[in-house]
Amino acid sequence: MRRNNRVVSLVGYHCIVTRKSDGVKLSDLIVGETENTVLIRTTGGLKRLPKKGHIFEILSDGVKMVADGDELVGSPSQTLKRVRHNWQKRLRQGRLS
Repeated sequence: MRRNNRVVSLVGYHCIVTRKSDGVKLSDLIVGETENTVLIRTTGGLKRLPKKGHIFEILSDGVKMVADGDELVGSPSQTLKRVRHNWQKRLRQGRLS
């Protein structure tokens, strides 16, 4: 039986988060998510970052997916359905990022 690999939540994905204002980057594992924030485990401890104002590069199965944090604000399940649709659309067109 084949399972459909859908992104339902950002939790558990490795990512690189870039702040739009000054380009500061954090990278590691996402361990929590709310409507407006993401909790990331870094070498310096846990960091809670607002989704708004950041760019998220999600690394999954050797594929890098880029999403603007402003698009991710809201209920995790609803926003990821919307963003995942855009990622799939870009993959079909051969331009993901």
